[in-house]
Amino acid sequence: MKVAILGASDNTERYSYKAFKMLQEYGHTPFPVSPKLKELEGCKVFPTLSAIPERVDTLTMYVNNGVSTALREEILKLKPAG
Repeated sequence: MKVAILGASDNTERYSYKAFKMLQEYGHTPFPVSPKLKELEGCKVFPTLSAIPERVDTLTMYVNNGVSTALREEILKLKPAG
């Protein structure tokens, strides 16, 4: 399963980081998304959802309401397969 992680973080205490690690552990392909990071433990981090080059199956969001509202159109355009 290909999973976009909106709000990815390299802070090991954040749930987005824990989700990233758990997705890898269970054999899924995470696509971390954050304008603040370039790489997360050897995995490319995408600055925006639209920068992900593949269709994703699901989207997990670890951002506040203001951020998700601002990204509403980009989120809707993602159209996860799952």
